[in-house]
Amino acid sequence: MNPISKLQGFYRRKAASLVFRKPFFINPQKPLISFTFDDFPRSALEVGGRILNRFGLAGTYYASLGLAGQQSVSGQLFFLEDLPRLIEQGHELGCHTFSHCESWETNGRVFEDSVIKNRTALANLLPGHEFKSFSYPISMPRPGSKGRIAPYFLSCRGGGQTFNAGITDLNQLSAFFIEKSRDDIQAIKDLIDANQKARGWLILATHDVSDNPSPFGCTPEFFEKLVRYAVSSGAEIRSVVDAMRALGVSAPTVPANRHCGYPSGAKHPVTSQPLVSILIPAFNAEEWIADTLRSAMAQTWERKEIIVVDDGSTDNTLAVARQFECEGVRVVSRENQGAAAARNAAFALSQGDYIQWLDADDLLAPDKIARQMEIAAKNDSKKLLLSSEFGRFLYRQERADFVPTELWQDLAPADWLVCKLGKNLYMQTATCLVSRQLTEAAGL
Repeated sequence: MNPISKLQGFYRRKAASLVFRKPFFINPQKPLISFTFDDFPRSALEVGGRILNRFGLAGTYYASLGLAGQQSVSGQLFFLEDLPRLIEQGHELGCHTFSHCESWETNGRVFEDSVIKNRTALANLLPGHEFKSFSYPISMPRPGSKGRIAPYFLSCRGGGQTFNAGITDLNQLSAFFIEKSRDDIQAIKDLIDANQKARGWLILATHDVSDNPSPFGCTPEFFEKLVRYAVSSGAEIRSVVDAMRALGVSAPTVPANRHCGYPSGAKHPVTSQPLVSILIPAFNAEEWIADTLRSAMAQTWERKEIIVVDDGSTDNTLAVARQFECEGVRVVSRENQGAAAARNAAFALSQGDYIQWLDADDLLAPDKIARQMEIAAKNDSKKLLLSSEFGRFLYRQERADFVPTELWQDLAPADWLVCKLGKNLYMQTATCLVSRQLTEAAGL
């Protein structure tokens, strides 16, 4: 592949991942695994479905209803009369657009129309049934297409050859295509083990399951070995929609470009709640700022504002941050004057009753602010400084190292200062949630 093609491929993979996100924290009680089938070849149900049912399991089948009965590179595709049987066997029917539109090459409006047509066709074929999950056909989506179709589904699935853990985009879930390692089953077993350790959600995908598989499928023997290993791993094996129910995803959310300062499924903020300002100074943080913003937007505390002050970055920090601008997220730029000046500028723009400082390469647990606000609500004093546990990691958040110190406890102000200064201890910036009154008393 020539350098230009590689660059184009990288852009296509990354373009939509930065925008129209539906942030959600993947943290199941037990790791999750889903088996999915794209294009819905008949062998996927006749053979793959039978194997899953033998273990008491169900899969997710992504169908383009306009292609029913046709031959494809993956073999004979499903017939319309297969759909009731699929549902009777406990499987999920997912959406793949009506005419199997190429996700990148297709115009956004045409792509959305094909989704609507597929949904309408299903409603006519099986009254009372609807698609709740979606799989992007062929490639990663255009950013605009991703934004258009997000409101129709609980989740949308892409590729990526990995599992989902931590803060994840429900509008572009990652999946691992089995056929890419069908000559190396150990690689997939290792991924199942890694998903187990991370307590994540692994979505395995393929097409046909046959003795002579297409380049996009696998053999029944290989598939059964994978299912058996997945079951033995201790993970819960669920269809995509059932996995989302287990995770607490219960209803489609508003488009990611509206009200995106609020978490998935959140209603408009209750005005009696205190407003929390999440203030993010940023300088040359293009590699990190997107994840930082996603963690801020994913906060379960409903009433919040997010303000990013770009302090004259010389990389793409400002451009990346501005892709997240929406109701509840504001991005401003200024000449480089240093971190303190950027923080002061963010505070001057804020209106929150409480201040959450957040550096542009740090992440917040989704319930961090909500849990601290519960404590604040039980105290009359607005001069309470709230802090939290914190861990350090490099790239992989699941490897965060939490090292408690004597500051990780409730202390009187004088005792806190003596402990901090006397033992040269520190609390990371983002641990603190501070009232505006206390912030103003401390001064800029």
